[in-house]
Amino acid sequence: MKFNSVQEGYNSFLAYLAKNNCVKEETIIGLEATGHYWLTLFEKLKTDGYTVYVLNPLQVDSYRNENIRGAKTDLIDCQLIAKVLRFGNGRSTELPQEDLFALKELCRFRADLVKRTTQLKLKIIAVLDQVFPEYETIFKDIFCKTSKEILKEYTTADMIAEEELDKLTEVIRTISKSQFNEKHAQKLSVKAKQTFGLKYGLDAFSLKLRCLIEELDHLDREIKLLEKEIEIAVAKQHTKLTTIPGVSTVVAGTILGETAEYHKDNPDPRSLLAYAGLDPKIRESGKYAGKMKMTKRGSPYLRYAINVAAFYAAFHEPMFMKVYKKQRGRGKLKAVALTYVAKKMAYVIAAILRTNEPFRPKE
Repeated sequence: MKFNSVQEGYNSFLAYLAKNNCVKEETIIGLEATGHYWLTLFEKLKTDGYTVYVLNPLQVDSYRNENIRGAKTDLIDCQLIAKVLRFGNGRSTELPQEDLFALKELCRFRADLVKRTTQLKLKIIAVLDQVFPEYETIFKDIFCKTSKEILKEYTTADMIAEEELDKLTEVIRTISKSQFNEKHAQKLSVKAKQTFGLKYGLDAFSLKLRCLIEELDHLDREIKLLEKEIEIAVAKQHTKLTTIPGVSTVVAGTILGETAEYHKDNPDPRSLLAYAGLDPKIRESGKYAGKMKMTKRGSPYLRYAINVAAFYAAFHEPMFMKVYKKQRGRGKLKAVALTYVAKKMAYVIAAILRTNEPFRPKE
């Protein structure tokens, strides 16, 4: 049957279960964790006392190979989910701890906003490359506060070139709080007059640049707001993860949120590698042995958090530096050597999640 994800639709589903004599104590309901609709249904079913298995789409998809044609329809998917429940190694899924669930949502949303800021910056660079390509030679970081304010004030090279040097100097000095002076203003003016940039359609580029920068500023404010909330949420967990070099409050929050199930079950540390998709994918057949790669079949947010921490620790913490240098000494590429550091980082994180003791490097 099909039903809408509203209370009336849910009631019709319960009526369907009752009509087919599905007793709560004897019924297992399987859901595929795709999209966002499953979460509401999952919460309702658990609250009403049903046993629910939430399945990874990869688990279900693995049974699709039984059909040579590899067909995919809603009916076939339902049958595959039923097969996983009957023959697979599924188990009842529980609602994660509420504060950890909220922390995961905050950290994921922040990560998405950061990704959007990167896209905006690329668009801003693309505009500048067209109308004022020399601008990047003025500032080491064109997205620093001073640079962005200047671009808001003067959105084209012509506006800078036509401005009197004294006025331009005063504007730059005021915006930068005297960190930039007449020397910088003069250099900017000269570059603007000699620019290789476009000379037509500037009104459109000017408006586009102003809108992009204002949107970037808005996202920056939202990210700072989220980071404050994440800091508060992480503090409530009393975690010792932040004692690990490279694990910031945001990284710690991401780890705690993404490993809510891990906290509950406290499995082998190798499970954390699998959660993050950092476990190896082995390809062997007879005498053939393929290259070993990471599966990357796990939470991309958790994987990114561990990799960020590993990257910092590889160059600042002796214990992790030793792992990195050892692999580099074996001729491994930098990126490959860092994967070994990430694996070590995952084991350290697992130990702290288990014991909640502060990080103590081993000599």
